Amino acid sequence: MGMLRSLVGAAAALSVGTWTVHAEDADVVWSVEHPPDVYTTLEISIFEIKFETTFPLVAFEVLVVEPSGDTVNIFSANMGQAGSNVNPAFYSQGIIKNLDNTPVDPDGDEGTLTFITVSSSVIQLCIESASAVGLINGVPTPITSAIMNIPGCASPSPPPVASPSPPPPPPPHPPAPSPPPPPPAVFPAPNPPPSIKGDPHFTGFLGQTFDVSGEAGNVYALISDRELAINAQFEQAYTDRYGGSVDPATGAHLRYQARGTWMTWLSLIVPSPDGGLNHVTVNVHDSPLRADCAGDCSLAGSVVLDGEHVLALGKYQTGALEVELKNSKSFSRNVIHSVHCDVAFDVVPPPAVWGISKEKLSAFTHLNMEIARIDLTEFAHGILGLTSRMKTNAYGEPVMKAYDKNGSGILDGTYRDYETNDILSTDFTYTKFMVQES
Repeated sequence: MGMLRSLVGAAAALSVGTWTVHAEDADVVWSVEHPPDVYTTLEISIFEIKFETTFPLVAFEVLVVEPSGDTVNIFSANMGQAGSNVNPAFYSQGIIKNLDNTPVDPDGDEGTLTFITVSSSVIQLCIESASAVGLINGVPTPITSAIMNIPGCASPSPPPVASPSPPPPPPPHPPAPSPPPPPPAVFPAPNPPPSIKGDPHFTGFLGQTFDVSGEAGNVYALISDRELAINAQFEQAYTDRYGGSVDPATGAHLRYQARGTWMTWLSLIVPSPDGGLNHVTVNVHDSPLRADCAGDCSLAGSVVLDGEHVLALGKYQTGALEVELKNSKSFSRNVIHSVHCDVAFDVVPPPAVWGISKEKLSAFTHLNMEIARIDLTEFAHGILGLTSRMKTNAYGEPVMKAYDKNGSGILDGTYRDYETNDILSTDFTYTKFMVQES
């Protein structure tokens, strides 16, 4: 379908104090009318952007087109899922602001919001709902909202909801109370979610499934993007899937055998608001705080946030990161939140039937990782990050599985090109962390 056409020409002329929203094959689908002399600035939010795609990838941008004709890129996303001809619809949410976090309309008067897609795989795009907030002397005040049924949407939306007229300007004293802030922007990951589990099995962003065994003791870059890096250290893995083994020292029969590798350390690194870096590491070794933890504590492993160990269940904040420690029935879950992702680092002890002593427990414990939400640039790399772009084989078919146990056919180069020197190092062959791409 290419670029979605702007229907500015088909719409009625803008009146002072009016914003309009356009989408493919629709006239003015939504208007925000307000007295421009009341509002000092205007913020527009678009929620439930729905789009259907064909293989292989969705990539779209939201542009604000000012009355002058200038455009500002305020929102972009790369999402997708491999499948047959037509994929299920994806949903996304966005708060429409400029890149410097300022409102889209500093004068609070008028403009046009239009949608442009840069992927020919987009076969349908519709806006399910939208809202606008004006600022009166710095105080956010709702202007209008709407639930829209745009022609061409796959499923009908509820009828439009009438919005109250904007309130009159508040008196200088006292200032009006601030309403709750709008919901944060959310970018859901595809289903099944991208993950790395077991010894280790990868599920990519577009549904690819593959293994990268690497080498025990080495650290690998999983995701490397402009403001996000995730690394993992691999060690010897154990499994009971293929039967047991015999302890060479004692001759005792064991319920497991050494086979492959799995993750024993994970790290997540982001730029800090103060100009440095914030990072969290999770590993399989028992926390040095365990002896002193009197309340509810993480079941297994160690969590280190900017160099400080944490063990008690709950939420911890530092700079651009928030970490929440939880327990499941058989493993501990550490959920990491940042502006670009929500990701879980799980610490999974061995099955009790293996009979592993407490002293040897960490050697038989591994980590899993699952992504619930992520915002990647088109340049993202790393063993998992590069799966946001589909590769094709010599026949032009998508490569959904690797050709060997080390990601051949999926990876750029070989698995050795993703090795880093340390769990907190972001330097490897294809690094993108803190790199400005042209």
